[in-house]
Amino acid sequence: MCAGCMLDEQNWKSCNRPAARSVRTFGLSEKMARGLLGALGGSDEPPANREPVPMIKRRNRTFITVLGLALGAVCSFGLDIGDRAPTLKGVKQWLNGPAAEPAEGDGKTVYVVEFWATWCGPCRTTIPHLNQLHKKLKDRGVVIIGVTTEDEATARPFMEKMNMSYRVALDTDRTTEETWMKDVEGIPHAFIVDRGGRVIWAGHPMDGLEQTLDDVLEGRFDPEKLRRQRADEAELMRALQTGEIARASATLDRLIAADSKNMELAQLKAGLLFQSGDLEGLKAHYQSVLKTFHDSAEGLNELAWMQVAPSPMPLAARDMGVAWAAARRAVELSERKDAAILDTLALVLFRLGLHDAAIATQEEAIQRASNAEERAELTHTLEHFKTSREIAAEARQVWNKEQGTK
Repeated sequence: MCAGCMLDEQNWKSCNRPAARSVRTFGLSEKMARGLLGALGGSDEPPANREPVPMIKRRNRTFITVLGLALGAVCSFGLDIGDRAPTLKGVKQWLNGPAAEPAEGDGKTVYVVEFWATWCGPCRTTIPHLNQLHKKLKDRGVVIIGVTTEDEATARPFMEKMNMSYRVALDTDRTTEETWMKDVEGIPHAFIVDRGGRVIWAGHPMDGLEQTLDDVLEGRFDPEKLRRQRADEAELMRALQTGEIARASATLDRLIAADSKNMELAQLKAGLLFQSGDLEGLKAHYQSVLKTFHDSAEGLNELAWMQVAPSPMPLAARDMGVAWAAARRAVELSERKDAAILDTLALVLFRLGLHDAAIATQEEAIQRASNAEERAELTHTLEHFKTSREIAAEARQVWNKEQGTK
């Protein structure tokens, strides 16, 4: 299974990456990767045999995702920090703008080079985020480039459907992919190239890209700090591989201390606490995360969704009190304008047995949907809520009748 499929179960069947490449996913052997999935409550079972996960969320928040993002952060990035960026001269066609060459380093432009594909579910999830970054930073000297190996006939309709506003490079003979993505498994995968033409960051576009760009533009970026972070991530990987939970937890605590508002790290910490059987520690951790992200609508939404989403996450590792508090606060912070956040609150209400409130909130989410695809997905959830309410009413009558005959 490639990294893209690890992050988007619904992409399992459409993924065209050869199975042999999955052996190097996250820099692990296939056996180790599956062992870690099991250790953290995940599964290597094909998605067809498991409950599907809604795609409209900004991230697919399951324990598989926790593992995927955490291990994706510590896999081999191919290009090292400080390396000269490879050329983009192998690109056959440019859409949405002129050709660019980050490797030349013009002294004023910062580039984001992201590799993606139309068939990749996680790539679809990151596109709105990249559109927002393009709008926010285009006048500050940041150029975003999406590189795909697909041709114009495939890429252009998809671009138009997704309203992609940044430049797209068609690398149809894969020469660019072969140099930039050597030893990197899975997409989407992004690189930041500084004004001097050197790679200063690499990773999942939703995991640190925006913060790093802000740091670069404000003069706060510290490459040595990033190197220390990568060293700790490698240490975490080794500890997880050898099953040393205490060592992994200590390393993870250092990473969290340096990046307290990293939800993926917080989620992985929850997985390790559960794996070690420390349920009291897990409850305390959730409360700490709730406080840390008190003013972050997206972070709280992540936390709430983690507690209620269909996933392999065991019931004993969930906290409905935290889900309720986080979802309510996220909706408050977003002023009831975000469809995904309202959708999370609706699911929390549904899990709490408040069917009418869940339906009303889901209808509100549908009104806030930004496109037809999102609206359709939200509507499917609404139909599920309504059907469940009807069945619950029938079940209640049967139950009351049976209890009355005893």
